[in-house]
Amino acid sequence: NGLIGPNVSGKTTTIKLSLGLIRADSGSAKLFGLDCWQQSLQVRQKIGVLYEKVAYYDHLTGLEHLILTAKLKGAPNPVDESKKVLKLVELEQSAYNRKIKGYSAGMRQRIGLAHALLGDPELVFLDEPTSNLDPLGRAKVIEIINVLKKEQGISFLVSSHILPELEQVCEHVILMHKGKAVREGALQQLLGEVSPNTFMIKAEPAEPLIKLLKA
Repeated sequence: NGLIGPNVSGKTTTIKLSLGLIRADSGSAKLFGLDCWQQSLQVRQKIGVLYEKVAYYDHLTGLEHLILTAKLKGAPNPVDESKKVLKLVELEQSAYNRKIKGYSAGMRQRIGLAHALLGDPELVFLDEPTSNLDPLGRAKVIEIINVLKKEQGISFLVSSHILPELEQVCEHVILMHKGKAVREGALQQLLGEVSPNTFMIKAEPAEPLIKLLKA
C-alpha cells in the first residue's frame, strides 16, 4: 500500500500516529486491532520503520550498528539477526565491517532498511525511501522492496510524493491532501479516473514543477 501527496500533506504525520509517537486531536488510530497510542509498545513490536531522515552511529560499522539495535530489541541472536537482514537488503559483505561514515547514500539507505527489518515485523513503514538517492540508487531500493514483498512476504506501507515509484511497488494507494485522505483505491483505478481534459505530467521531484505552474 502507499500514501501519496505533496509535501506537508500529512503522510509523515499519519506514520507518526501509527507509531504512537503523537496523539490524534480527535478519533484514534489502530493497527492489528490495537490502539496506536494506548498500546503503542505492542504495536511497535509488530512493525518496522524507515524514516526519511535517519541518524546513524557513523563511528560504528554497518554490522555493529545493527547488532546494537538488535540487542536493544531483545533479539536472542543479534549477530545472526543482523547478518540476515543485511543479506536481505543486498549490502555487499565487504561493507559489513566498514564504518558507516564512509558509506554512500545508497548504502546508508540499505542500512536503514535493514534496521526496519529487524525482528521480522508484520508491517514496515517506508517514509520517502528513495529521497536523496541518485536514479540508480532509487531503482535499486525499489528492486529490493519488490523482492522482499515477493520472496519474504513482507507488507510495506510506502509514503512518497513520486507517483512513478509508487506505481512500481504499490497496488493500493491513499491520496493525502492538507492532512486528510481525499481518495483511496487501486492505483490503476484512480489513474483511470483522471478526466480526459486533464493533463498528467510526471516529474520527480514534483515540487519545482508545481511552483512553476503556480507562478
